[in-house]
Amino acid sequence: MLFGIDMTKMNIFMKVSYEKSYSIKIGFCLLGMAHPLEKKLKDCGDSSVCKYSKFEVIKEVLEKVVTSQIPFEKSVLNVQGAYYNDHGKEHFERIENNYSKMIEESGIELSCCEIYLALLSIWFHDIGLWLGRKEDESPEDARNHHHARVKDVIEKLVEKGQISKMDNSEETLLVSICAGHSRKIDLESIAKESSLNGEGIKSRLLSAILRIADSLDIDHRRAPETIFELFDDVIPEKSREHWEKHTFVNAVEFNRTYASIDIVTTFGQRLEELIEQYKLVHWVQEEIKNELQSVKSIFDDYRMPFSHVQLKDYASGMYIKSDIEPSGIVRIECDEDHLDSKTLLELSELFKVHTGELKVYIEIILNKGGRITIPLPIQYNVTSSETLEESIKKICNPLLIDVKVDPTSVRVIKK
Repeated sequence: MLFGIDMTKMNIFMKVSYEKSYSIKIGFCLLGMAHPLEKKLKDCGDSSVCKYSKFEVIKEVLEKVVTSQIPFEKSVLNVQGAYYNDHGKEHFERIENNYSKMIEESGIELSCCEIYLALLSIWFHDIGLWLGRKEDESPEDARNHHHARVKDVIEKLVEKGQISKMDNSEETLLVSICAGHSRKIDLESIAKESSLNGEGIKSRLLSAILRIADSLDIDHRRAPETIFELFDDVIPEKSREHWEKHTFVNAVEFNRTYASIDIVTTFGQRLEELIEQYKLVHWVQEEIKNELQSVKSIFDDYRMPFSHVQLKDYASGMYIKSDIEPSGIVRIECDEDHLDSKTLLELSELFKVHTGELKVYIEIILNKGGRITIPLPIQYNVTSSETLEESIKKICNPLLIDVKVDPTSVRVIKK
């Protein structure tokens, strides 16, 4: 047992995970694939400061920190805290991938030293969670302050001889860029333009991109389902939704045409699945909107083509228009013991037909006081000549329910 966790379960997961990871890594090596940012830095050659070879050494050291010095189960679960998602090596690699895609989609040109600092910031920004943690400090406190401890970590690694001492200007810039990944830091406090090795550095922009690239590591890989199933009995309720919200996200895409960040999800078919999924995916969308709003002025300055967040259905490829204002609420009051999913779905579809191109909220009010709200984007034309009351009575047994309709509410009441 470790922190109350059954390590037999963990060992089984580690074995499967490492075997899969190993085969994937071999595949990448055989294909000669590398992250685009790293390839660009390598193509720059070795200048006096911004060297690929120097970054490579630092990255290797930090990889060892998050795979060897940090127990695997802790990097994935943050066992003592309340977050239970991946802050390990794969997290950094996914951020690097997001960062690369954002640069590519935006058409922004980065100098060799900017690429160098971008890569270092990706690999250093969370390292304070581990090497920056103070004695007797809780994981929660370490998380709250980790963005401000990059300088301490760098000095610790230099003192131990694990990395070479950085130039003062290099270290100062890196620490500043890393700190900005946290929304506790106002990005306006970071210098807009700096210089390193004679090259201009868009330091505020680099920090803003890091913040968004980090926040966009939100898909199912961030919270592996296998771990969730193994540790379902010990994951606190507070952490459960933080974990589950990742499971519904298939991928994150960047769409220059629509200037959007697209959250791709596969919607379930059953009403209960839809209710839960709408709630969690909408939560993710709102979180990313808030992150994007925090960098808006900076992205506008550099014409970064990411101004809003959209939900996209994986199966159809269609966008879900969830950001328009609701026109009203459909309230369906029902007996909790007779919650008929099929009937409620039919009612939802029916209301779409009668409201046209509008958005409403379907609010299911259970007889014991519980409420479930589903935001429904509606882009249907009015096609029915029947009144809403007449249509509802065709779907529902008229002997069991009564229907009352006003401009913003439909009440389906058991008689």
